[in-house]
Parts: sequence; structure tokens; C-alpha cells
Amino acid sequence: MKNNLITTARIAGILALTALGAHAGTTTIDITQLYSGNKGYEDTTLSDTFGGTGYLGVYPDTPNEFGAQGPAVAQGFSLEYYDGVYSDVELEASLSGLAGDTITSATLSFGLFSGSGGNETVEVTSFTTNGVLSYHSTAPNDLGDVFGTATQGMNSINVTSLVANAVGAGQSYVGLFLTPEGPGQNYLYTYSEGGTGDNSADVKLTINYSPAGAPGVPDGASSLLLFGLGLAGLGLMAHRFKPAQAQV
Repeated sequence: MKNNLITTARIAGILALTALGAHAGTTTIDITQLYSGNKGYEDTTLSDTFGGTGYLGVYPDTPNEFGAQGPAVAQGFSLEYYDGVYSDVELEASLSGLAGDTITSATLSFGLFSGSGGNETVEVTSFTTNGVLSYHSTAPNDLGDVFGTATQGMNSINVTSLVANAVGAGQSYVGLFLTPEGPGQNYLYTYSEGGTGDNSADVKLTINYSPAGAPGVPDGASSLLLFGLGLAGLGLMAHRFKPAQAQV
């Protein structure tokens, strides 16, 4: 009986953990290039629009010692700082299926595989978007920002607060505008000549969440399962410790 009780307890523990584990999830969103490159490396038609989850390389018209490259969108994930902002990135990602969920963490990762290296601060500003991007030299509006560090190679920036705020506000997309803040001469970029859908920069938004409905508290099905296991356990315990009948 003792062995049976231990085996039952182990099974109950596994099932309980499985039930509780259903209350956390992870989604990884690939964010690919939106500009097709049909007008060459740069598109200077500022009225052009680009729909869906993805990113645009941006050349602002901010003067610096190298002159103004833009305004234009471009083929590339580029965060260059030449004694002033030379290139930025704007992107959007669909939040489909996350309505009402609790965001526990969100990380934006991307690769800067070309350029001369160096380290720089990157500001990530959240902005309102409805699934269509167009040229902007800065974030269209400011829903909050975070800062991270970028260098040559793979990078990641914690954007939990920005994604959580977007989901909490009921937004269908989260918009993020990345701006290099220096210091120094940092030629950090990934050229993506593949056009629409290219993800040479390996851009991803990884979101961990607890589904809607009291995160961390079992839902109806899990509660019934745990309750049933509890009753079974009590029954076995009672049987095991039932006083022996007196001998006559």
C-alpha cells in the first residue's frame, strides 16, 4: 500500500504541474523586411505604405557631418550614428491572440552583422500603429520608451513594459522605433537585399505571457483535476491509516 501511495502521489504531482503549466505561454514573432526594394536600395516616395508585421530601415533628414541621406526608407536594419543619427529602424508586430493576457516579459532581438563595430545606446520608443507603416524620421508619437545597448553581432533589448502597455491598451499592433544615441562613430547595420520577407537581421520579438483569467490560478478544468486528485489522495491516506480492528 505504501508503494501504491507513493506512485499515486508522484502521478498527482506530475498532473498538477502539467495543469499549472498551461497558464504560461511563449510566442516568438519573426519581424521581416517590409520594403520590397522595387525602387532600388532606397524608396524616397514618402507617401508609400507597407502593411503587416515587419520593419523598415529609415534614413532621416537629420544633418550630420556626412550630410543628410534621407528622407527615405531602405533595405536594411540599420542603426548608424555618425556624430548624429544617420539611420533608424521602425517596426510593428501583430499582437493577435494576446488580448487580455498578462505579459510577463518581452525581448526584441536583432543582428547587426555589418559595419565597423563599436557600442552604442539605442532608444526604443513605442508608438501607435494599425498595421500599416510609412516613412517617419522619428516615432509618430510616444507611448513610452526604454533603452538598451547595441554592438556588432546579435543584440537584445528588454521591451516588456512597451509590449505590456500595448496589450493592456487593447492595441492590435505594437509599434517600436529604434534610434541610435551614440557615442562615437558606429556603422552598425545589416543589409537585406532579399526584399520583402527578408530577415537577414534575424529580428524577433519573443513574448512570455500568462493567459487571460487570473494568471497563476488554475482555470475550471485544472481546478477540477486538482480537486479530484486531492480527494483520491485523501482516500488513500485514510485507508492507509485506518485503525486496526481489535482482536477478539
